[in-house]
Amino acid sequence: MTFLTIGQSPRDDLVPELIRIIGKPLEVKEVGLLDGMEVKDFVTPFSEKDLLVSRLRDGREVELSEEWVREQLLAFEVKEATVLLCTSEFNIVKYIEPYTVIRSFLRSQGPFESLAVVVPEKKQEPLARRWKGLSTRLEVFSFSPYEGSPSIPSGLTDSKYIYLDCMGYGLDHESRIQEVALGTVISARRIVGEFLRTIV
Repeated sequence: MTFLTIGQSPRDDLVPELIRIIGKPLEVKEVGLLDGMEVKDFVTPFSEKDLLVSRLRDGREVELSEEWVREQLLAFEVKEATVLLCTSEFNIVKYIEPYTVIRSFLRSQGPFESLAVVVPEKKQEPLARRWKGLSTRLEVFSFSPYEGSPSIPSGLTDSKYIYLDCMGYGLDHESRIQEVALGTVISARRIVGEFLRTIV
């Protein structure tokens, strides 16, 4: 199985934990869209609506153009089952896309009395409104999963259900929020990992 990040591989912050969630022996290959590229060659967002966030090999956060990422994903040659490590909606059938898995899972759990969605960058908050049909009370918060231990946004913990909408959020982010949250906290990483456990 191949894990494809839109940043640089290996994703030591993500893939080992994802494999632990899957809980089965798995031969894994990692690849990144930015592997072998220089920073000056990265295609940055044209607008806030075009913004995606990922991670470089050295741990730094990087902002990328979603349009450019889509073009690279369409051109990428897939030879085996390939899991895309990004929660954006691409609808490219040759990949196992987290968005499709997560949408199905959240719909099966909802509708929610109140739903909080967490994204990496404040500029991405309008994009999280794609989940508004799941709750009459949707709130969106932001903090980066790639910048140490950020403080939990005020008001986040009041929701009945909290979804961390980026593969960069790990089980440590879940547990830190769950310690002070009133409701259920779940990350995209956990949802995708538990889905993969059923198919590998």
